Amino acid sequence: MILFALGLGLILLGGLAGLGFDRRPILADRLFKWSAVGGCLVALVPAVGRLLGVAGAADGLASSMARPPMAWFDIDALSAWFLLVVLGVGSTIVAYGVPYLMPERGRRRVAVANLILAALIVALSGVVTARTMVAFLVSWEVMALAAWLLVIFEHEKPEVW
Repeated sequence: MILFALGLGLILLGGLAGLGFDRRPILADRLFKWSAVGGCLVALVPAVGRLLGVAGAADGLASSMARPPMAWFDIDALSAWFLLVVLGVGSTIVAYGVPYLMPERGRRRVAVANLILAALIVALSGVVTARTMVAFLVSWEVMALAAWLLVIFEHEKPEVW
């Protein structure tokens, strides 16, 4: 789970770094793109390990209230399959989305969209790995809000509404 948390943190750090270097667009895009794609790949390592049977067995006996906060999330075989999709597609979206939004830089803050995309990928990963009701609901709400914000990012286009 340490690699999983590190990967998700790297995704968010890429979004924040892109926002911090917004005045240097090429550096901001590169930081976001490589940090987010790298974070997706790092977070995939425990999921692939679980599918291949090399990850440790989950501790199903411990009470969810007695677990530390990171134990609110865990990777089992089903969530590992979903993580392959979420993080695999997420890394592809980041790799495609950065060049896609490049022409928009003069009209809007693309770094905000990148940060929201990073939050969406992390929240989707949280939804499929949540082990408590609270963790699931928080991840679900962040996912829904981030998806909505990305949809209205191009609000001036009639097909968005």
